[in-house]
Amino acid sequence: MLEVRQHWQRVFNHLTQSVKTGTKWQIAGGVMALLICTIVPALLFGQAIAGEKYKKEVVKDILYGQGKESVGKLSVEDLPRRGPESFSNDTEGNFYISDTVNRRIQIFSSDGAHLYEIPLQEGMVASDVAVDKLGRIYVYDAQGKLYQYDKEGNLLSSINVDTGRWQIRMDMHIADDRIYITSVEQEDVLIGRIVNGLLVTPTADDLSKPLPKGVYGFSGKRYFVHLTRWEKGNVEIIDASGVTFRTIDIPIKGLVSIKFLQDDKNGNFYLQTERTENDKVILEVQKFAADGSHLTTLGIPDTDYDTWSVRLLSIDENGNIYQFLPSKEKGRLNTFRQEQ
Repeated sequence: MLEVRQHWQRVFNHLTQSVKTGTKWQIAGGVMALLICTIVPALLFGQAIAGEKYKKEVVKDILYGQGKESVGKLSVEDLPRRGPESFSNDTEGNFYISDTVNRRIQIFSSDGAHLYEIPLQEGMVASDVAVDKLGRIYVYDAQGKLYQYDKEGNLLSSINVDTGRWQIRMDMHIADDRIYITSVEQEDVLIGRIVNGLLVTPTADDLSKPLPKGVYGFSGKRYFVHLTRWEKGNVEIIDASGVTFRTIDIPIKGLVSIKFLQDDKNGNFYLQTERTENDKVILEVQKFAADGSHLTTLGIPDTDYDTWSVRLLSIDENGNIYQFLPSKEKGRLNTFRQEQ
């Protein structure tokens, strides 16, 4: 049980830090996201359809530090270690890493080459990052602001964010020119809109609407997951009219977390699952077709998360799977592409 105990000890340490520093949205929120969404599974149901196989490409190891191609990490006695808090990918597979410690966004190509960095304003806490279809970059400041940059890193717009609309936040994502932060209750909270290419504050009408359950995918459908710990999960798929048209059971022995990741342009959707096996925590991606049939299980072998991250994995519209791992000695970019 050593690995499992170490995992929960890291969660406890982050919760303790939230009390000491008072940065509840940056740390406590993320810790709870980790608690809900970070523990892992290999499915014991169904078999992968022929051809549904992924190839792992270890793109690049990234050193810790302040250098041009590094990301920052802090270790302070009696406090949890701090490092990059999130990452995202664009349509070309480039990585955008929230280098929280060094107050910048680090951009790497899909093959791991360092492209450039976006320096952030003094005092910003870069807790999350997202990229829209046209390559514009959005940085969430845990102190309650959202910033928009163009592809060259020029600041285009910024707005205030009402952090009181959720108790504990999870990750930020973009769907249909709307920017959401998902709450731990799986409610997508609208924090910004993209109008004529610029970031604007949601309207009063937007903010007055009740929060629907479920997380929006690229398709406009919403996905709401349920967990019966140690036994199974299921996902409820909700169409644009708010009708649940499909619920899929996911029996996984030792299941401890389940999270909707994204759907792709072909209608397939992806779930992040975590399970325990032989006293170890196992992280996997479950891929399903639009009709609910299980296509494949992809095991994620690198799970040594030494610092907290609001996002473990990312999916693009083509179904490629990305990981930025802040491990103990260095960071690592991993890409998983479907074999043809």
